[in-house]
Amino acid sequence: MELEKRFHRQKYLASAERSALAKSLKMTDAQVKTWFQNRRTKWRRQTAEEREAERQAANRLMMSLQAEASKTVYDIRDPLCMSNSSLHALQNLQPWVDDSSRNAS
Repeated sequence: MELEKRFHRQKYLASAERSALAKSLKMTDAQVKTWFQNRRTKWRRQTAEEREAERQAANRLMMSLQAEASKTVYDIRDPLCMSNSSLHALQNLQPWVDDSSRNAS
């Protein structure tokens, strides 16, 4: 418990701190050093897993927001016009592309 408390406050110990902690816990310096090395490895793995979970959650949120945004656009339209080929052609217009580059492609 004491090792965990200390690790929570401080991820690395100086040799004097390690010696004092080892003495107070009736452990050797090597045991305390090894415990801290192992605990840092575990901590790095846990934080990497947490970051990955957060990244995946953010991706899911973005995907749902994009799906909701595109769904909203379609929900506003008149269902009778959805199958209209002229409307479809209008939706695919790109007014920012000039006619010469449109004809070239």
